[in-house]
Amino acid sequence: MAGLPRPEQPANGVCWRVEVAAPDLPAYRVNSPHQPSLAAAVAYCLEFLELALAASVPANPHQPIPVPQTPFPRPVAAPGELIARLAHHFPGELLTVRVDRSGCALHRHDDDGAHLLASAPDLPAAIALLDLTPA
Repeated sequence: MAGLPRPEQPANGVCWRVEVAAPDLPAYRVNSPHQPSLAAAVAYCLEFLELALAASVPANPHQPIPVPQTPFPRPVAAPGELIARLAHHFPGELLTVRVDRSGCALHRHDDDGAHLLASAPDLPAAIALLDLTPA
C-alpha cells in the first residue's frame, strides 16, 4: 500500500502489521509493520481488505480461485500476547507470523532474507517449539 501515510512509531518501539496475502507469496516478501498496536493493524487490514482480495484473484479465468480451508478452525486465545512474547525475545528485529492452510510459520527477517524460526499447526504450537520463557 505504497503512498499511504504512516503513523509515528510508538514509544515502545513495537509495530504491527496484519495483511491478507496470496497463499504462494514467499516468506521473504513482507511489508514493514507500521501500526502502533495489533488492534490498529487489524483495523488497517480490514480497511483495505477489498483491495487485497481483488489482488488475490488469478488473472487467468480458468485458474481456480484459492479459498482458505481449515477443517477444524482452532481459535487462539490472546494471539497478541503470544506474539508479544515472541517479540520480547527478539528485540528490534522484524518478525513475521504467517498463518495459512498448512499451519503457522514464524520468521525472523534481516538483510539476508527470511529465516524460519518454527513451523507448527498453529501459533501456540509454533511458539512452544521455540521454548520461550514468558515475558
